[in-house]
Amino acid sequence: MSRIRQQEKAKLSREKLMAAADELFARQKISEVGVRDIAARAGVTTGTFYHYFTGKDDILDQIYRSRDADMGGMLHDLAQDTDSYCMKIQSFFVDKLAGTVLSDGREFTCYRVFRMRKHSSDENSLYIGMQELIRKAINAGEFRGDVSAKEINDYLFVVFRGVLYEWCLCAADQAFSLAERMERLIGYALKSFQ
Repeated sequence: MSRIRQQEKAKLSREKLMAAADELFARQKISEVGVRDIAARAGVTTGTFYHYFTGKDDILDQIYRSRDADMGGMLHDLAQDTDSYCMKIQSFFVDKLAGTVLSDGREFTCYRVFRMRKHSSDENSLYIGMQELIRKAINAGEFRGDVSAKEINDYLFVVFRGVLYEWCLCAADQAFSLAERMERLIGYALKSFQ
């Protein structure tokens, strides 16, 4: 088998594993999904799973990072359009991020927040893309120029994580509308920089 063909096969196996894990995590409690379940769903061996991932938390992290990369690309595209940057930022938090959280489900999100204790950081394309959009807003005069794009980004994501944390703490039957709360609080945060 040629080297290129092997690389394509490896990439396909990894993608199949991630898709299988994503599907299983959406349907079942994360604690009920095992590595064997993921491998079986993907049609590969458990050994193949461990060739690409160290365990369940690792594949969860890779799914999250993949979403971060997609979101970073969306933000880069949004920054190319010269319409209201502040509106784009607010819409991104409300429609894209909150929407993704809801589609991932409460279990996945709360597991990531409380068990894995991970979130995006400056190296992730999500933060890079958001800072690009914020810089455009500063240059367009939509934000004051005395606060850096990085500081605004950090503040907005602290607000986002705070809302997310509060949402995870609520009992499922008492949860508030994530999109509505996000829209209001991100809106307040954006106004503080105008």
